[in-house]
Amino acid sequence: LILRGQHAATPLPECVAQHFGLTPAEFRLCAALVGGASLKTCAQNWNRSYDTLRSQLKTILAKTGTHRQAELVGLLNAFGA
Repeated sequence: LILRGQHAATPLPECVAQHFGLTPAEFRLCAALVGGASLKTCAQNWNRSYDTLRSQLKTILAKTGTHRQAELVGLLNAFGA
């Protein structure tokens, strides 16, 4: 689920993962970023290294044709609308 604000939750459609060829881990990171989480927070919460998630983000950016995290979040928000 993606949290928008503190009260609303909207699921990011699974079609996003299929459309861009994302792995489950990449999709999970996308959902967290759209929900407002930072890479640092995700790394801490998921017991992963920051560098691992940063590498995943770079792969996601390449798969989605985006260049910045903000651009990625905007693209993913369009799918969830």
